[in-house]
Amino acid sequence: MHLSLAIVSCNQELFDCAVDHARRHAKGKVRIYGFGNGIELRAHKPEEEIIVRSVPENIGVPAAMHELWTMACAYAPASIPPEQQIVGYIHDDVDITEDGWDERVLRCFYDHPACGLVGFGGATALGDPGIYKKPYEIHQLGRRNFYSNMVGAELHGERRTKEMPIVFTDGYSMIVRRSLLDQIQGWSWWPFELIHHAYDYGMACQVRRHGYEAWLVPCSVNHKGGMTATRAVHQDAAKKFGGDNAVHAAAHKWVYENFRDIYPMKVP
Repeated sequence: MHLSLAIVSCNQELFDCAVDHARRHAKGKVRIYGFGNGIELRAHKPEEEIIVRSVPENIGVPAAMHELWTMACAYAPASIPPEQQIVGYIHDDVDITEDGWDERVLRCFYDHPACGLVGFGGATALGDPGIYKKPYEIHQLGRRNFYSNMVGAELHGERRTKEMPIVFTDGYSMIVRRSLLDQIQGWSWWPFELIHHAYDYGMACQVRRHGYEAWLVPCSVNHKGGMTATRAVHQDAAKKFGGDNAVHAAAHKWVYENFRDIYPMKVP
């Protein structure tokens, strides 16, 4: 199997730190795809299979993740079939600190052929049981029973150290089987004007809709959080679409309207 990391970034220092941690704690080789979203991103160690692409303006997270999928397809090893290629989307503010994390992730995909999505943090249920039976409220979409082994895990849910089935992975780590991404044409199904928020909910629904499983692989990580969403590079881009609060509301409502066949869901 072949593992790559796909990182959207608008901060060179964060990108370099995420790459350094991932590489330092990996047992095998991990190719890195980086997408500079509003900055000219540099591959600080090009000899180590770090492939970058950049655009001068922030195009939003889902559109950038779509570009990373096209890069993963373009540079994919021809000898390895897509179902054995794993594309790990992580935020640039995630520092992986567990030795052998890559082998652990690949083992989960190998042991569970139906696994399409792995995350370092995830939930066993998504959506209020009464959703679509009463007037819409945004909290009806929420995750339930969240587990991770990240720094401060107890602030977000419960700490777990062993693999377990889930239905949702937080956006800071969405590690996807490439054959699933190919099946749904990357992120083209997501409205790119919804530049942030709720895309992880959408991916969880796509996994279920297409008959795949999701698994928690609770590697030790430090997710700093809020390193981009609170900055001008995102807030200014969101103003084009009514502001961040408006984008947040619209993204969740879009998931609500477009995955009625999926919501609510929980681990069987």
